[in-house]
This record gives sequence, C-alpha cells and structure tokens, in this order.
Amino acid sequence: MSVQDGGIEGAYNLAAAKPGGDNGDAPMPEYRNDKVVVRYDPKICIHAGECVRGLPSVFNVSKKPWIDVSGASADVIAEQVKRCPSGALTYELLKKAE
Repeated sequence: MSVQDGGIEGAYNLAAAKPGGDNGDAPMPEYRNDKVVVRYDPKICIHAGECVRGLPSVFNVSKKPWIDVSGASADVIAEQVKRCPSGALTYELLKKAE
C-alpha cells in the first residue's frame, strides 16, 4: 500500500492488520479521526499493558471505547503503538486531502 493508492502518509504493521481478512468473521475494531486510524486485534493481544501504561490518555480499559484517538497527537499515538509487543495494535497516519 502506498501514499498514491491508499492515501496513507505513514503506517505501522500493516502486514498484521487484516481488516475483513484472516481475523475470523469480525473485522478488527478501528478507532479514527482525520489524522490517524488505530486498529486493535484482540486475537493476538498478550495484554502486556504497554499501551495503557505508556499513553493512558488514549488507551484506557476503564472507558468505552477503550481507545480514544483524540487523547494525543497522531505522532505520539503512532510512537506508542510501535511499542506494542504483540503487534495487536496497528496504525495509519492519514494524509490530508489537498
């Protein structure tokens, strides 16, 4: 996937992200705004808690939904998602329409 065909400025772990793909019958939950999309694959999460400890303003299991992409900048969210040890969290930085 490239900027030209997907409108994606930056992405992390897209190979593991298979929305509507090989994740059973349900697509991966997506949490988005106009700058970033965060996906969560509960089937591979090992519940290490890196996300919750590292960026509680975005990842908070006491809230519904538990991921709030308005809780930090897209770049800060991306850096935290990269720390997910299982790859259960993935992100896409969205390119602004010109």
